[in-house]
Amino acid sequence: DKAGGVGGAGLLERGATRANGRAMSDPRDMHDRTAGSMADPSGNTLDALLRCKTDHVRLITKLLSAICLKEKQAPLAGPLAWCQLSAQGLRFTTEESLSLQARVYLMADLFREYEFAEAEPVVIGLNLGAVLECLRILDRKLGVMSMPPSLYIQYHEESSSLMLTLIECCRIVLQADTLRDGLAELEWGESNQRDKVVVMHVCVAEQSFKLTVRNADCGCEMDFKAEAISRFEADSDVRESYRFSHLQSVSRALHAAETACLRVMGDGELNVMMKLSDSSKNGFVEYFLAPLSDENDADVFG
Repeated sequence: DKAGGVGGAGLLERGATRANGRAMSDPRDMHDRTAGSMADPSGNTLDALLRCKTDHVRLITKLLSAICLKEKQAPLAGPLAWCQLSAQGLRFTTEESLSLQARVYLMADLFREYEFAEAEPVVIGLNLGAVLECLRILDRKLGVMSMPPSLYIQYHEESSSLMLTLIECCRIVLQADTLRDGLAELEWGESNQRDKVVVMHVCVAEQSFKLTVRNADCGCEMDFKAEAISRFEADSDVRESYRFSHLQSVSRALHAAETACLRVMGDGELNVMMKLSDSSKNGFVEYFLAPLSDENDADVFG
């Protein structure tokens, strides 16, 4: 997967280390543990104690916000939360004045992929306010059509660092007029385009992509070769379907745009960002297209 967003390193208190092979019933039990190693935080996934991926960024943000009793703290005031890592999932604990305690459980089945390298639970201390700030950056509030990107979480014990990474399947940048002309070639047939489906196929080997439009009668294909693309980032081939009438709406902004960036998120959502310029000033327009759950179902949005 491609890292295309925000990372949060060094969010953890340096004194947070392993919980000696047992689940901590009281987070304060961790205060006297030996400080963790300060090895170079290289971000190497091979030595990550925890690795997991999820598409539920907004749900996690809401859950953690509910137990964040203090949004901010002094730099040396200690952690705002304790997080127990285990094969069953993540448990976050916060407390107030030793008389109030709140917990959130993020079970392993909330994550698309979940790997924990230890047999026994591990407890770490962290600044929950800083974690929430990173999650809110990742969770772009752009309307009901916008789905949050996939989130990749890693914890490296040696460097005591928690990494939050936005995942995109691919990112393609090309001239706006190239994309506009390609879409125009696909606008064949009658004026009613509602039954048309467009399939976007990204090919890593050729560093290119193609758009195939079809309806019940016939189809048309447009190839965008590597020489027409100024930037191509993808680790694996991508194939997603969208309603063509929605993709046509993008053409309205393409006529005035200079460049276009196509991003396919982990859940299949297509984000088309266009840059418009006037003298030395730049502006941006974004479209978000939800994928069709079934290539043969053109009425999924109906």
